Amino acid sequence: MKIISENLQPFEKKAKLAFERNRDALINFLHEIEVKGITAIDVNLGPIRKNKKEIVRFFINTIEEFSNLEIFLDSADPEIIKLGLECATKKITINGFSLEEKKLKEILPLAAHYKVDIVGLIMTGSFIPSILEEKLLLAEEMIYHAEQNGIDRSQIILDPVVVPLGWENGAISAKSNIDFIKHLPSIFGPEIRTLVGLSNLTTRAAGGKAKDLLQSLYLSMLYNAGLDMVMLDVFNENIMSTIKFIDTLEGKRIFSFFEFTS
Repeated sequence: MKIISENLQPFEKKAKLAFERNRDALINFLHEIEVKGITAIDVNLGPIRKNKKEIVRFFINTIEEFSNLEIFLDSADPEIIKLGLECATKKITINGFSLEEKKLKEILPLAAHYKVDIVGLIMTGSFIPSILEEKLLLAEEMIYHAEQNGIDRSQIILDPVVVPLGWENGAISAKSNIDFIKHLPSIFGPEIRTLVGLSNLTTRAAGGKAKDLLQSLYLSMLYNAGLDMVMLDVFNENIMSTIKFIDTLEGKRIFSFFEFTS
């Protein structure tokens, strides 16, 4: 299971200086992520009103030059994604598109043109399905649109969309996501991979105090269902302990009680 850092975003305190375009701060930030054994980073630059080209180039070029992190470029702005794809020297993944008309017309074709992977969020512009059947129907429609644009199934990564447990039908949606991941290969083929954003499961109003416990339990269930990728807060040591245990089960590290009791 690939771990993707969600931490390069405007609201991350550790990234504050990086968003002031302090190159040394960004390099140190990237190093903090890499020493945790993380191999990919979600680059969410937020809304950019001025100097888009310079800002996008600063982040993409610095990440490529001073780290080995795989980039997931996360934006609802087609121009930001296009600028990132143009200045990148390595393949990056687009995050992402949905069945919103603008994203179908302006973001999805970029994956075909630049021959890169793309994340599809199982939602329309305003509707996030909570039951499995609805999620599968939207997934089928998204795959259809992707293939109509010349995108191979091996380029598609589907995100069933984690919503807060405190929402109406939040628990139903959480269970449906597990079933979605479990059944996806047999319905649409093993080429299509899956991804979730784990932090969306809890908010301060709903599950804030039990955040680490709930996210860790849910991550274990998603892993057991066959999840391919998870986006999470890599600076949360409790969540990272869950990742260490999963890595132990996968034979990637030797088990040590000290790691889980220190």
